[in-house]
Amino acid sequence: MELDFAILASAAEANNGKINLLGGGFDTVHAEDVPFSMPPFALVVRFTLDESESTEGHTIGVEMASPDGDVKGLLDDDGELPFARGSKKKQNAVGIIQIAFQFESFGKYEIRVLGDGEVVKTFELNVEQRTTKNAKEK
Repeated sequence: MELDFAILASAAEANNGKINLLGGGFDTVHAEDVPFSMPPFALVVRFTLDESESTEGHTIGVEMASPDGDVKGLLDDDGELPFARGSKKKQNAVGIIQIAFQFESFGKYEIRVLGDGEVVKTFELNVEQRTTKNAKEK
């Protein structure tokens, strides 16, 4: 199983094999103060299997590491990915994980995507204090 892509977005949905993103690709959020509860956002992933791999038993997990190194799982349990063997040699499974998280401090957070229990992608998510300058950029 291979990670094809992963992206953060304000919102996402999958429909008829297409992924619709709103506000995709961000890596920084601004807050007046902490703790800060960001509105829910989406982590969109697509994994690919080749024809020699089984379509069953593949899992996805998501972790968030805070600037002080504290790691929290963002899914209650690892979720199973919905692969189905069709006529194609390669099979894709899309996962859209809604994330609601309270950021306790400013700094760099790390989001880790796990495929079958192994870290396959990491994202930096910067939580910065809103200033007059970056409020105008919003």
